[in-house]
Amino acid sequence: MNQQSTAILFFSRTALQETKQKTLVKNIHHKKQVALFDSIINHSLSTLESTQLPLFTCFSQQQIGHSFGERLANAIENVYNAGYEKVIVLGNDSPQITKELILKVAEDLNHQELILGPNHRGGLYLIALDKRAYHRQKFINLAWENKQLQASFNNYIQEYNLRFTSLKHCLDLNFSDDFNLFIKSIDKENSLFLKIFSIIYNENIIHNNHIEKLVHKVFLYQQSLRAPPTL
Repeated sequence: MNQQSTAILFFSRTALQETKQKTLVKNIHHKKQVALFDSIINHSLSTLESTQLPLFTCFSQQQIGHSFGERLANAIENVYNAGYEKVIVLGNDSPQITKELILKVAEDLNHQELILGPNHRGGLYLIALDKRAYHRQKFINLAWENKQLQASFNNYIQEYNLRFTSLKHCLDLNFSDDFNLFIKSIDKENSLFLKIFSIIYNENIIHNNHIEKLVHKVFLYQQSLRAPPTL
C-alpha cells in the first residue's frame, strides 16, 4: 500500500456545536451532552490516529464556504494541495469505524477511484476519493445532508464512469433512535461505551453486569420518551 499518497480528512463540528444540532440522549444536562459528543470525537480521532496515515482535521471554525458541499470540497482540496492523491473523509458520528476498516479502504483506493460507506438513512459515513475522480462543482452540488445523497453519488459515478465500491452499512449517530441501536449492539470491551455511560450516570463502570444494567436502563428510558407513531 502506498500510504504516502493517501491521507485522512476528519471533517467535523465541535462538540459544543454538535449539541446544538443533535440530541442523542434525551433530557440530560447540557454539560453532559457536550461531554458525550466530546468523547465520541476523541474516540474517532484516536481510531484514525492509530492507522498512522497522515491525518488532517477540519473543525467548524476552519471550514470555509457557504454550503456544506462547498466547505467539504475546500477541505478536500487542502489535502490534495498538500501533495496527496487520495483522501479518506470521515466525520465524528460513526463510532463503529475501526482501524482495520480504514486501512482496508486505503489499500482498496489503489484499485478504485471512489469508495462509499453508506449509512441506514441514505447518507454516507465515509467517502474515499482519488484526485482524478474529483470534480469540484459536481461534487459541491451533490445532495449533502439529505437522504438522497447515496442516489446522487450514483449519478456522479455514472457520469464520470468511475471505478467504485461500497462498504457495509454502518450507523451514523444523528438521532436518539441511532443511539438506541448503537447501545443495543454494545461491545463490552469498548472504552467508548464505558466513557459514554460514565458521563450519563456519573458512575465508574466496574464490570460487565453493570454495563448490561445501564444499557437496559438507557434503552427503556429513551423508549419511554418516544412519541406515539404517526399513522
